[in-house]
Amino acid sequence: MIRVLFVLRFDSNNVYAPDGLSYISMADNFLNGKGLINTVGEVPILPPIFPLWISFLFVLFGQSFLAIRIANVFFSIVTLLFIYLSSKKILKNKYFSLFALILASIYPGLIVWNGYEITDSIFATAVSVIFYGFIILTES
Repeated sequence: MIRVLFVLRFDSNNVYAPDGLSYISMADNFLNGKGLINTVGEVPILPPIFPLWISFLFVLFGQSFLAIRIANVFFSIVTLLFIYLSSKKILKNKYFSLFALILASIYPGLIVWNGYEITDSIFATAVSVIFYGFIILTES
């Protein structure tokens, strides 16, 4: 709930992070048939997965920065789920796992990343899923 409220407080028609401008530029260029080219940022080449994800969201919802931010909220919630599952496997205590979940859910970085068109929410989700996978692999 905190994440959704934070995202809704942002002006959904503006991009706030310099990286976000670059990713939006690449997505726009891709949708306009110009390829995955960054035409606004200092870095001419960025990884293509996030701009392709943004392009997909733009096709579904129009050029909506709010759609990107809501998708980031989804990834953030998945991260929280895997933090809980990982801590439950490691600590073997439901209450400590809930405490870890509460701490992660109010951690400012995990909340603020949702308000920007940047890759951090997806990266945190990937790290948490991979970490959980390592825990599962080491148990067997």
